[in-house]
Formats: sequence, C-alpha cells, structure tokens
Amino acid sequence: MQLARERFATISAEASGSLEQRKQQIDAMLQPMRQLLEQYQVRVAEIERSRVESYSMLREQLGTLAETQRTLNTQTSQLVTALSRPAVRGQWGESTLRRVVELAGLSNRCDFDEQSSVETEQGRLRPDMVVHLPRGRDVVIDCKTPLDAFQDGAAATDEDVRRTHFQRHAQQVRSRARELSAKSYWSQFARSPELVVMFLPGEALLYVAIDQDNSLMEECWKNRVVLATPNTLIALLRTIEFGWRQEAISENAEQIRKLGVDLYDRLATVLALIAKLGDNLKTTLETYNAAVGSVEARLAVTARKMGELGAKTDKEIPELARVDVLPRDVSPALFSPESAG
Repeated sequence: MQLARERFATISAEASGSLEQRKQQIDAMLQPMRQLLEQYQVRVAEIERSRVESYSMLREQLGTLAETQRTLNTQTSQLVTALSRPAVRGQWGESTLRRVVELAGLSNRCDFDEQSSVETEQGRLRPDMVVHLPRGRDVVIDCKTPLDAFQDGAAATDEDVRRTHFQRHAQQVRSRARELSAKSYWSQFARSPELVVMFLPGEALLYVAIDQDNSLMEECWKNRVVLATPNTLIALLRTIEFGWRQEAISENAEQIRKLGVDLYDRLATVLALIAKLGDNLKTTLETYNAAVGSVEARLAVTARKMGELGAKTDKEIPELARVDVLPRDVSPALFSPESAG
C-alpha cells in the first residue's frame, strides 16, 4: 500500500505537470483567435454605431422628403387651382410671351408693343403683342392658354380617359385658332403680313394637340394662323432681330459710302502734303551734303595743315559725314483705284 501510494503520488505529480503544460500550449494556440475575436467585436460595435447613425440620418432625410412632397403637392394643387381661372391663365401666358420676346433680344416700346388696340367695324381689337419688322412691317401675336382638357388628361390614370381628354384639348386648340383667324388682324394692321401668330405658353400644349390631330397644323396654315411655342417663337423672333440688323446696315450703307469718299479725299490731301515734305527733305539733304563736301574739300584740309604747323588749340576738327538716306517717295497715286486693283 505504501508503494502504491508513492507510485500514485508520483503519477499524480507528473500528470499535473503535463496538464499545466498542455493548458499553456492550448492558451498559446488560442491567443491569436482571442485577439481576432476581440477585434471582430470592436468592428461589429463600430458598424452598429454607424448603422444607427445612418438610419437616423435616413429617417431625417425621409422626413424632410415627405415634408417637401407635401409642400410640393400643396403648391401644385394651388397652381392647378389658380390656372383653372381664365384670368390667371391669361396672365401666365402673357408673362411667358413677354419673357420669350425679351430673351430673343427685343425691347419693349422699341421692337414690340403690348396690348396695342385698333378700332374696327366689329369693335376694338387688342392683340397681346405686335412685333415690329424691318421696313415698317408688323407681326401680330396673340396668346392662348387652353388648359382645361390638358389638365384633365394629365391627371387621368386610365389611358382611354387620358386619350379622350387630349382629343378634347386638340379640339380646343383648333377652336382657338379658328377664332383668331376670324379676327383678321392682318386686315386691321395695314403693315402686317397676312398671318397671325398664336402663342401657346407650353411645349406640351402643342405637341399633345398635334399628336391627337395630325391635320391641325395644315388647317391653321390655311387659316393664316401660325402655331408657336416658346422654342419656335424664339427662333422666329431671332430671325426678325437679324432682319432688324440687316435693315440697319442697309439704311447706313449710303452714309458709310459718303464717309468713305470723304475719308479718301482727306487721305489724298494728307499724302500730297507728306510727298511735298519729302521733296523738301530731299532738297535739304542734297544742300547739306554739298555743304559737307565743300567744307571737307576746302576748309577742313587747310585747317588741318595749319594745325600741323602749330596753329591749333585743344579742340579737334571733326570729320563731317554725308547723309545718304533719302526720304521714301510717297505719292497719292499709290491710293488710286488702279493701284488698289
């Protein structure tokens, strides 16, 4: 029993030492994994904080977007309500027409007049705008804003209902064009060409009408009505503005010719004076060179001999140089039509 106890104690001590050593080895093996787990936990915590912050910002942005959407819906409803009144629609069309004309480079009271009126047998006619063309011609522009059917079609969710409203919109545009043609503005404004421009303040107003009625443009042309939107009206007005510039150039051409003749005459006079001055300079230089030659041949030689004999002072007698550069010949004939050709 004693030997057994001793043997067991020895085995227990060896086992304890081996277990502690293995525990240390296992701890050493698990240490990198423990560090990775700690880093992972730190990273997960950072990601969680970032997620919470992002969700908070997203919630705030969604709230702002919702508020903006509500405001936009309110303003849109107010705009639709306002445009449902004919007076407001007329003011919107007239202000759009004015901005387009000013954008094309025309000036009020100079290149165009607003609300010009004329008395006729049927009463007073008052077009929205009269644009002045070169040579005293005028173009009459009248603004129309048929929005009832167009708004109903834009708000419709059913395709058939939308098509029905847009067809009604095309009929309204055709009706406005016929009414405008019946006023015969070209016969009331003597300097106007035989047409009138019907301005639609939105591109879609014309495109939708033409899409539903392919013969609309042809009928308007037959009735001497030109349908125009902001883009097409700018192109038309830019053409008119270019005609203004060409007209101004034509009117000033005669004056420019007279100024050119006057300038040519004055230039010929100045060139004649310069030529005379050149001749005088040439004569002066010839006289100077003759005097230099005489001094060098007579006075200077004698003076130098006297200096060699002792009759001189501290001053030296300089040698006089001839001037061989003559003035360039300038003749008014150089600017004659023959020389220019």
